[in-house]
Amino acid sequence: GPRQAIADAVARLKRRQDESAPKPRKDNQVGERGQAQDRGDEGGQVDPLTAIADELRAGGFKTILEGRKFAKELGIEGDNKAIDEMIERAVVQAARDIVAGGKAPQGTFGALVDLYGNQPNLASRTGTSVANQAYSTPMPLAYLASRLAGVANADTVYEPTAGNGALLIEANPVEQAVHANELDPRRAKALEAQGFEPTTNDGSAVPRLKDID
Repeated sequence: GPRQAIADAVARLKRRQDESAPKPRKDNQVGERGQAQDRGDEGGQVDPLTAIADELRAGGFKTILEGRKFAKELGIEGDNKAIDEMIERAVVQAARDIVAGGKAPQGTFGALVDLYGNQPNLASRTGTSVANQAYSTPMPLAYLASRLAGVANADTVYEPTAGNGALLIEANPVEQAVHANELDPRRAKALEAQGFEPTTNDGSAVPRLKDID
């Protein structure tokens, strides 16, 4: 049942987290550092978010230092927390791409577990993130939660603490009434980039679900 599925997912994530050996790259994916950066529009401009998402799906980063170095090579600036936030946004984008791929739920879940294994440990914290109690949901568990909640087939979706959108990877801001709320302005902008129209209220003060159309 659902509880066993979640328990199995947690166990698989724990095994992934404990693995420290380098992961081999697949031949049919982006294999070498730098190939992801080469992807861009006709003018040669590279979208850093897409480049990082591609690299995460291709094999990812063994350490956060490796991920930050890759991001800086793409021209991303800021402190460690700002760069880590960009990497997390790329994780969400990669997850949305996987979900949109149309695989059966079991295959999608497996691909998200692989994605989780490819991402570095995003543990950088600031006073603001601690005060806001900002904790990100691992993509495989976010997908399980979305499946159990029936997000993909819902008319209305309500996420009072949306973060970078992990729990909204199956939500469609065009076809559904999505009410996403996020207190952190930086994360709210990340939601806007995904097509949502977030509010920026305190999550404990937003309207109750029954008051939302």
